[in-house]
Amino acid sequence: MPALRQSVFSLVAFITVSGLLVLTASAQLTSTPSSLTFSNTYIGLSSTSKSISITNTGTTSVTINSITSSCPEFKLASGTTPTTLAAGKSTSYSMYFAPDLAQLFSCTYTLTPSTGSALAVPMTGTGLSTKGVISVGTTLLNFPNQAVGTPSATQGVVITNTGTATLKLTAITNTPSTFVVPPVTLPILLAGG
Repeated sequence: MPALRQSVFSLVAFITVSGLLVLTASAQLTSTPSSLTFSNTYIGLSSTSKSISITNTGTTSVTINSITSSCPEFKLASGTTPTTLAAGKSTSYSMYFAPDLAQLFSCTYTLTPSTGSALAVPMTGTGLSTKGVISVGTTLLNFPNQAVGTPSATQGVVITNTGTATLKLTAITNTPSTFVVPPVTLPILLAGG
């Protein structure tokens, strides 16, 4: 009887070890967050960018061969392919929303890996229309060379609303900071036409 128990124990131990050896290593991509919702954005403008972190939660490395959008209104702001991720490692991608129609967009960014399943990241955003249209009289100002510490002569820019609805100008920014905008009282309402 003791010999029979020993044989049964040996058989069970063999099956358990064999089962562990059969498991295969794999790679799996996950996204944090799992979806993105962009703020309402007017046609012709772009939203601020939002980021997703893509992590390889598998046990082997994986290469992200491509990232594609099902809608051209969602654009890639940063991130590259191909990108190889070791097990447990992450990379990030940023997207922005630039609608061309006044409607709700429900689309998907798809990341295609070298192995395993593709990862789909849903994205939504609403395009808005406006009757106000801002136009700038010039897009380039040329300043002469200046000695350090001495200001140049002021140059102006004419901003016009060529649309039919009133616009509210709430901020003026400039880049780089070596150029200064003289004090302006805001907000400014620009009537259409």
